[in-house]
Amino acid sequence: MACALWRGVSRFVAPWREAAGPLYHSGAVDSREQRLESWKEIASYLGRSPRTVQRWERLEGLPVHRLQHDKLGSVYAYASELDAWWEARRTQLGGPEPEDDDAPESPTAPAPADPIPAKRRSSLWLGALAIALAAVAGLLWKRAAPASQPAPKAVRLAVLPFSNFTGDPQQEFLSDGLTEEMIAELGRLPELGVIARTSVMRYKKTEKSIREIGQDLRVDYVLEGSVRQEQKRLRVTAQLIRVADEVHVWAESYDRETGDLIGVQRQIATRIAEETRLRTAVPDDRAVDPATYLAYLRGRFEWNKRTEDGFRAGLAQFQQASASDPTWARPWSGIADSYMLMGNYGFLPAQEAAPKAKEAAQKAIALDPDLAEAHASLGLVLASADWDFPTANAEFDRAHALNRSLATARLWHGLLLFDLGRVPEARTQFTLGLESDPLSDTLRGMLSDCDFVQGRIEQAIATEKASAEASPDRPNPWISLTRYYAESGRAPEAIAAAEKARALTHDHPSVMGLYAYVLAKAGRRADAQRVLDQLVKESAERHVRAFDLALAATGLGEKDRAIAWLEAMVAEHHVGARSLGNYAEFASLRSDPRFQALLVKVGLRPAARS
Repeated sequence: MACALWRGVSRFVAPWREAAGPLYHSGAVDSREQRLESWKEIASYLGRSPRTVQRWERLEGLPVHRLQHDKLGSVYAYASELDAWWEARRTQLGGPEPEDDDAPESPTAPAPADPIPAKRRSSLWLGALAIALAAVAGLLWKRAAPASQPAPKAVRLAVLPFSNFTGDPQQEFLSDGLTEEMIAELGRLPELGVIARTSVMRYKKTEKSIREIGQDLRVDYVLEGSVRQEQKRLRVTAQLIRVADEVHVWAESYDRETGDLIGVQRQIATRIAEETRLRTAVPDDRAVDPATYLAYLRGRFEWNKRTEDGFRAGLAQFQQASASDPTWARPWSGIADSYMLMGNYGFLPAQEAAPKAKEAAQKAIALDPDLAEAHASLGLVLASADWDFPTANAEFDRAHALNRSLATARLWHGLLLFDLGRVPEARTQFTLGLESDPLSDTLRGMLSDCDFVQGRIEQAIATEKASAEASPDRPNPWISLTRYYAESGRAPEAIAAAEKARALTHDHPSVMGLYAYVLAKAGRRADAQRVLDQLVKESAERHVRAFDLALAATGLGEKDRAIAWLEAMVAEHHVGARSLGNYAEFASLRSDPRFQALLVKVGLRPAARS
């Protein structure tokens, strides 16, 4: 009972005890030559767990001596040396530490002698009790006060790309995959804000310092590591670094079979949760066969290239993983994402891709209802192809609740809200997405689109010009600038921006339809007609989105052809149908009853009552 009481009291005493440092623990001012004979005594003297002081010895130079046989527990330290060490590091290490009941102890360590004299221990008990009572009173006052105080600021962390030390460039998928899976694992912790993959991958092989990266991404901690292959085993090394002072808070190496990478990820996540003082436990993960797990990592590596070949290669790897272990949810979510984006990007007909994507997403949720990525995948299908907007919103909300750092869920949800005309809500989702993915050009581009439809065209243009300068190889800013310039009557600039987009996409149909539109609006009808004719010709040989054909025809004023292609797009259930309600380029068609009927079919307008 007394032990339990003291453990309860110590929770309130800890902050005062830690601020006082070693002088609190043993009256070191009067006993400078005191010798501490075990990890327990050293830990008690410093007011920390044995595990923490062992780490401090390894990483921070804590002055601990070993006896000749050098066993882990056969250690000793002098109080005077600890005092000097503490004074040099108390600012960076002096924060309170949570209780650590499972700290490792040496089996050979002798029982610690009590370094506190009985009279001093009695006075300390009284002081501790007084502080505890004051703390309890403060807590009671807080609970009685109105609950208007803001929630504590979440700890923010970036997982930098793990280095590939296998010696084989073909194994890059392993280090990149481990990076992405660590982001996903840590993103499940509600108290932790984790930076998304697209932002951290910009720091692959960077020469920037940890402090510079931390400032770029606005994070408190950085996790970095490496993967090294030794015969049939992998060595994963990870270290957690505090950005403010670049101190290595924790470091560890793990030697494992390839198939135990999930276990390694969970161990690392658990240690990060401990070191950053999180209260949430890391969820358990099931074991996965090594070959299955590697196929999944290869799938994500290929999928993240966001090219037609990458999507197809990623899909093949996800299918291999799901065939090897049909009960593992993650590959099914990957299959759903592959099919859905191939349909949205025009690499597959939407009516072929969407049903397969939906089946895979539902399978993933059935296997793991708490997998945020699967709920985001299903939300994308429901929003893009089924036009079941209420259920899609619910799926995205579920994904946010399970992993608030999942930036793709924020993007896809925001796109749905934007197309529904709920622009302020869409802006909120894009802004929240940027908290997790601060370097995302796509999310910033969508904020520009919000400015554009809300009449802040010059602001939208300025943002996209800056994005084009920062990422000169990306076509998206030039595509947006083409639209913004065209709608503001700046035809020469619109054509110049379209030419840049053409060059960067090698005349992809999604750019050429817009190019024909701006040419026609600039009075270059013959040039626009040639582009449209070429698109029609290509459509006989490969999939060309009806949306792009309709856009070109709209610019030329060919209303009947434009409506016919839009009807084909709606019949196909392509994602572009969802943007008919607020796509500025189709403004000239909106008064047509056929166009209004399309809006009703998609669910963007209520059906007229009979």
